[in-house]
Amino acid sequence: MKKLFSLFSVLVLLISSCSDDGGASSDSGFNINGTKLKRATANFGATGNTTQDYYYDGNKLTRMVSSDGSYFKYTYTGELITKIEFFQNNVLEEVNFLEYNNDNELIARKQIRGNTGYKVVYTYNNDGTISISAYTGDSVNQDTPTDLNKKVFFENGLVSKIESYMFIDGNLETLSTNYTYDSANAPTSLILGYDKLAFYDQGNFQNIHNVTTITYASSVNDVVDVDEMVNVYNTDNFLSKATAVDPRDNNGPSLIFEYFYE
Repeated sequence: MKKLFSLFSVLVLLISSCSDDGGASSDSGFNINGTKLKRATANFGATGNTTQDYYYDGNKLTRMVSSDGSYFKYTYTGELITKIEFFQNNVLEEVNFLEYNNDNELIARKQIRGNTGYKVVYTYNNDGTISISAYTGDSVNQDTPTDLNKKVFFENGLVSKIESYMFIDGNLETLSTNYTYDSANAPTSLILGYDKLAFYDQGNFQNIHNVTTITYASSVNDVVDVDEMVNVYNTDNFLSKATAVDPRDNNGPSLIFEYFYE
């Protein structure tokens, strides 16, 4: 369940945002039914709750505001998200620049925080997979390789598996995370450009359908763990509630996510 908590923390991070002037207000009302995501809540049990409100210009996400007052501001070039700024206490803390190729595929993400920089590179392989590597440096140049080494696999256009390769105690270990999905609409599936971020960071939450199981495995220790999502849908076939279940962690906190629409 700790792994699931970590992954959904990434979800909360990536999709939080508030509104630019002239953007539609999330205060226009929250409904279980509908198709435009306006609010997402996460209940992490004893560790607390969080809420994110979404604001738009048409179907372009402009900002997402979290209940702690922090927010992300999104900038588009055409129909692609090309910049994501993170603000805390109304102070700009971090900027992510997104780069695409001529096929509108994400090829790089450059993160600038103060005087430090971090760049993630996505390489499209002939077998349909995507390799991920990263580099560190200053705010201008990022050319020092890190040990990040991942590969993303797809099935029917959805991320089916993410493999991470690392040396542990001198042995090369492959950590794999496998995903299955339902056929319903994900809460963020109608946000313009969001489908390009399906492998943006650690998690895998920008696909057009909803995760139903997450299976973790290790090539060295033969460790296998499965987390399940119990999903509930609204009348428009969009996810309205997801409850995380870990059959191996009976005493773990319940993780409940709810989505409200316009």
